[in-house]
Amino acid sequence: MVGATTYREPEFDEHQVALLLNHQRQARDMGSHGQPMSEALSPEADPSRDGGWHYEASEYPTVDYAELALSQARDSYFEKHGKKLSDAQKRSMHWRVHRVEG
Repeated sequence: MVGATTYREPEFDEHQVALLLNHQRQARDMGSHGQPMSEALSPEADPSRDGGWHYEASEYPTVDYAELALSQARDSYFEKHGKKLSDAQKRSMHWRVHRVEG
């Protein structure tokens, strides 16, 4: 009886795995404002503290056009059908957006 054993090469080397894990840690730490939460919640971020840092918001907002389309679709739907729905039903509904060229 003859047997064969297959050995797979690793998809990633140690350096690549370290980079991927570091990216995951950073992504988990990122707040919705685009700043790491570990820094945003730090006592050093308190603007009344000497020697730290502070944050400034941009004067003008950036528009998330995908979120705008989603919000408009949701508002339109609830204007037409909202009276028939409970608050729980409304909260359970989700819309998806997709990119349309041209």
